[in-house]
Parts: sequence; structure tokens; C-alpha cells
Amino acid sequence: MFTNKQHLKLLLVGMVSLGLLGCGSGTKRGAKVSGTVVVDGELAHSGTVTFHPTEPGPLAVGRILADGSFTVRTGQGDLSDVDGGTVTPGEYKVTIVVTAESGEKIGESGPPKAGPRLTAAKYASSETSGLVRTVNPGDNLFVFKLEGAASDIDDVPSEEPEADATSDSNDEPATEGESPSDSPAEEEEQS
Repeated sequence: MFTNKQHLKLLLVGMVSLGLLGCGSGTKRGAKVSGTVVVDGELAHSGTVTFHPTEPGPLAVGRILADGSFTVRTGQGDLSDVDGGTVTPGEYKVTIVVTAESGEKIGESGPPKAGPRLTAAKYASSETSGLVRTVNPGDNLFVFKLEGAASDIDDVPSEEPEADATSDSNDEPATEGESPSDSPAEEEEQS
């Protein structure tokens, strides 16, 4: 039959095979998230995309590249681990900030400085972005079509029309012989 050396070799081969089958077939976090960002119908060229988990867990963050694409990761990831930096499946609130390129760099050889924000302010907060996505195990591809910063101007409430010059600010009628401009409240405003 088998000698002790052969048993040992068989056992060793079996253990290595089982170990290899376990590695790579399952994943710790299991999801890869990438996609594209479009602002007012144009591809974004710079900025960040952040996935905020609705359950406790790490943020997943990625840079928007010049072609509008992004890939998010959790932290720097463990480079010796195939799954290092992948995203935990689940529901996420997404924030996106797209910026113009300023043409300036941080330091002599540093990254470019961010220019003005090009997306509506609501997309910068997980509470107001309205962007919720479910990340499933495996590859996930998302396309975000956003409103530009110009839409923030439309969201600003219009100012109340100015009060009629003939009415008193206290809504009390002027007494006989007193004009509305002689009221004490308006004297304080004029000083």
C-alpha cells in the first residue's frame, strides 16, 4: 500500500488544494463598485464619489477621472489580499462632488488643486443627496446623472416683496397728523 512518505505527500497535496479552493472563490467584502458621473449631460472630469453605508461599516471612496469614470475602494486595501479594498454588499447613501480643474497644483509636484464645485450642493451631503444604491456581491456599475451648481440658484427662495411705503412696519394705522415715515420704528431703521 502507501508508505508514510506517500501518506504525508497525499495529505500535504490535499491540504494545499483545499487551501487554494478556499482562497479566491469567496470574498471578504465581495463587491467592486465603479461607474460614470455626468453633470448636466456632460461627463465629469474631476471630483470624488463616496458611498456611505446605511449599516455600520467603512466608507468607500473614489476619484472621478478625466473620462468621467470612478472606482470606489474601502481604505487603501491590503495589497497582499485579492479582496483588499473591495466594498461590503449592502445599501449605501452616495455623495458626489464634481469640481472644475483649477490648473494649479499643491506644491511643485503635488496633485491638482480643486477648482469650483460644478454639482448642486445637495449632492455633497448623504442627508440631502437623494442618491441611494444597493451594492451586490460581484461587479456593480452605476451611472449618476446629476444637476449642475446652476440649479442651486433656482433653489434659493425669492425675497419677499418690499412693504408698501404707506404701511407702517408694526401694521398699526398712523394717527391723525402723523405720516408713516414719522413712526418711531422707521426712525430707528434710518439711523
